[in-house]
Amino acid sequence: MQRRSMRLPLASFVGVTALLVLAMASARADEAHDQDAHRAEDAHHARHAHTAPHGGSLVELGDEFAHLELVVDAASGRWTAYVLDGEAERGRPLQRASIRIAVEPAEGAPFDVDLLGVANVLTGETQDDTSQFSVQASRLRGLTRFHGRIRDLEVAGRRFQDVPFRVEPAAHAHDHAREDEE
Repeated sequence: MQRRSMRLPLASFVGVTALLVLAMASARADEAHDQDAHRAEDAHHARHAHTAPHGGSLVELGDEFAHLELVVDAASGRWTAYVLDGEAERGRPLQRASIRIAVEPAEGAPFDVDLLGVANVLTGETQDDTSQFSVQASRLRGLTRFHGRIRDLEVAGRRFQDVPFRVEPAAHAHDHAREDEE
């Protein structure tokens, strides 16, 4: 009888130990999978980095659906925005006259600015059907560091609202909006 009562706790101990070992192995496998996923995402971004064709700051719209490149000339106060495809290589004309951007400067009060459509005889784009938008204003002079939001933009049937971005003097080539949220 005593021998049987010893077997039960020993069997329970072995069973519990086996379950713990399996749980720990599963947790390690999940952790390894997560690390592999992060490495794959980092590798994707390293391979898939875009360069702004006009030397500006790129803002991703959707998951590589399109981009908006913002070129800031702080000396003159001129901003030019280019709506580009998912590879940031070709223009994506929009049938609209302007793009509104909310600006939050590093110093000073926030304000909105409207970039107006630019006609281009070489591409056949008109002010109301263009991929290039521009504005020049004295309040933009000297502004090299700011956060912004693209208020409302529709590209190829997809609508984007309040898309955040930032511009800094040494902005990197591809500013993912979701990385900017702090």
